[in-house]
Amino acid sequence: GIGALQIAYEQLKAKLATEGLFEEYRKKPLPFLPSRISVITSPTGAVIHDIIHVVTRRFPGIPIEIVPVKVQGDGSVDDIEKAFRLLNDRSTSDVIILARGGGSLEDLQPFNSERVARAIFVSRIPVVSAVGHETDFTIADFVADLRAPTPSAAAELVSPSRSELVRRSSELTLRITSRTYRHLELLQSRLSENTRHLIHPRQRIQDSRMRLDEISGRIVRTAKIQLQRHREKLTWRTNTLLSASPRIKMKIAYVKLKQYTHNNLNYIKLILSNNTAGIRELAARLHTLSPLAILSRGYSITRSVPETAVIRYANDCRLGQDLQILLARGALLCTVKRIFFDGKTDI
Repeated sequence: GIGALQIAYEQLKAKLATEGLFEEYRKKPLPFLPSRISVITSPTGAVIHDIIHVVTRRFPGIPIEIVPVKVQGDGSVDDIEKAFRLLNDRSTSDVIILARGGGSLEDLQPFNSERVARAIFVSRIPVVSAVGHETDFTIADFVADLRAPTPSAAAELVSPSRSELVRRSSELTLRITSRTYRHLELLQSRLSENTRHLIHPRQRIQDSRMRLDEISGRIVRTAKIQLQRHREKLTWRTNTLLSASPRIKMKIAYVKLKQYTHNNLNYIKLILSNNTAGIRELAARLHTLSPLAILSRGYSITRSVPETAVIRYANDCRLGQDLQILLARGALLCTVKRIFFDGKTDI
């Protein structure tokens, strides 16, 4: 009777719950856009028509595979169990819908069987249970990865809305385009700012000359300070000798004084000589690195017109293109008539 079926239902539910078949962490997520939907249900009745109608309306083109089974009576449990085994062996579907219409507790008995529950639990493919009406709860509902109140609701859960995806895609495309333009504008602003901060080679040469003048001034001031210190030391030692009085000490001190004077003068001359040579070397290096010095040796700089981009390779030019050639004094405006690649002419 109904009472016995209800008792068996509660006992099986408690048993499977104890084993952990209902735990949320065991539930598999549904695919966002399934490549194939398999439906285990009766091939007759309104259930399969509702599922096909909803999926076709929401996202036309998703293949729907119908696995016909008996959904009540003798042999229904065997059919459902075999259907799950078949689909998992083939592994061609991304999601399975187990569905049937509403009915009495006795009619829904196959979906309250332990064999069907364990078949759902071991399925590698996510399972959506859509059995009975919204108020009907079966063991299959608890074991399945997701419960739908009705078969139509199950179809909506497994199939995204294509119109919504198109709308969302358009919105994201517009947002990405807007952000890209803003980013490009920011980069252009930074490029312009960096361009303003670039220093012309002439200005760099002028700055280097000013630094050389500053270094020369420091060297001269340092030499004067050292000379003044040596003079003060000489004066102090001379006073010390004069205060000592003995003639021998005065002679020795006089000799040392001359030697110190000679050494100091030589040291000062050496410092001045080294610093002068360093200054000349730096000036020569700066002159060598100057673009004007390179041009004066017979080289030239070729730029495109009107872009003024520097031409480094022959394949950067095209026939008939105007080019500007910068010389040490003046510039030339030329037109490309022939292009040579590795000694060969490209006409």
